[in-house]
This record gives sequence, structure tokens and C-alpha cells, in this order.
Amino acid sequence: MDAFAKGLKLAGQLLVVSGLLHFLAWTIDGWSDETVRHIPFGAAYIVLGAALIYRIRWIRYLAFIITLIGALSAYMTAGPFSASAWLTWLFIAFDLVILALIAISIWRGQQPA
Repeated sequence: MDAFAKGLKLAGQLLVVSGLLHFLAWTIDGWSDETVRHIPFGAAYIVLGAALIYRIRWIRYLAFIITLIGALSAYMTAGPFSASAWLTWLFIAFDLVILALIAISIWRGQQPA
């Protein structure tokens, strides 16, 4: 039985939604260097989210690392003067929830049966 299967599915769904938001960030803030940087993360999040939804268990480690990198980079670039500061903080919130769900899954998967 998968460790925390419903949590992984929810993490996958949140990754897909976050990925779509990353792709659409340019429509909110306009086409700029900052919004172009969201597109690769959007693509990665959609692929990783789909893999988690379809229960590819080993992908959760990769999803954790990439989501952590995304959260840290969003936090480092977040500023109060950006036109889409609320969107950056939304990305960070999504990432933190996703990280928690994946961490719980990894931790539960390491427990003896």
C-alpha cells in the first residue's frame, strides 16, 4: 500500500494547479524577464504533479527537491514592490503545502510495516 496515497494525490493536484499558474503568470504581470522565469517551473510542476497523481512513488523525492528549489527561489525574489507580489506569495504558500505533503509521504514510507 502506498504511504499517504491521498496526500500524494493532493500534492500532485496542487503541483499541476501551481504549474498552470506559473504558465499564466505573464498574463497577470505582463511579459518580462521575471515572468519568463516562471515558465520552466510551470512545466516541471505539471510533469511532477501528473507523476504524483499517477502514483509514481520514486518521483516524490525529485518533486520534493524541485519544489524546495522553487519555494526558495520565489522567497529570494519576493519583494513588496513587485506588481505580482501576491502571486509570488501564493506560489510560496502552494509550495509549502506541497512540501509538507511530500515530506509526510516520504516519512511514512520509511516507517516499518
